[in-house]
Amino acid sequence: MSWEKTIKDFNKSNDRILNFNNELHIVFYVKNILKNHYNFTYEKTIKIHDIKNNESISKDKFFYWWCFHRYDEIIKEEEIIFNKFNNLKNKIDSTIQKLNENINEDNKIKINALSEKLKLEADKSNYSINMLKSFRNMYLTKDSIDKFFSRLKIILENN
Repeated sequence: MSWEKTIKDFNKSNDRILNFNNELHIVFYVKNILKNHYNFTYEKTIKIHDIKNNESISKDKFFYWWCFHRYDEIIKEEEIIFNKFNNLKNKIDSTIQKLNENINEDNKIKINALSEKLKLEADKSNYSINMLKSFRNMYLTKDSIDKFFSRLKIILENN
């Protein structure tokens, strides 16, 4: 499942109001986004279970995955969204150019409709890219991931 779909599915199904200025809310969000990849438990220490490989992993291994694999996967998704939009934009621009060669009332309506479609798709792709970028840029340092685990402990102890 793509990161975009995972994040959008969580946003649809989440019934809590999250404030991303609140550290515990951010950790709750990340923990839930990762639920198909990792299971986090607390038994005197935080335990991380890699669901895909069915193994327990260290915080350092998780941090490596977070900084390289997850990061690269998200970059690739952003590129796909960007390229998909640019391909659509090129097709629409080409069509508009052809319609402008024989301008009449019908073609003006078509041009406006195509322009609106392009604006709508630009808004959708920008939203998706910004959502992914925001997630991609979380916890990029060892200190920040240590803080993540510290806050995760609080959540796990209280759930």
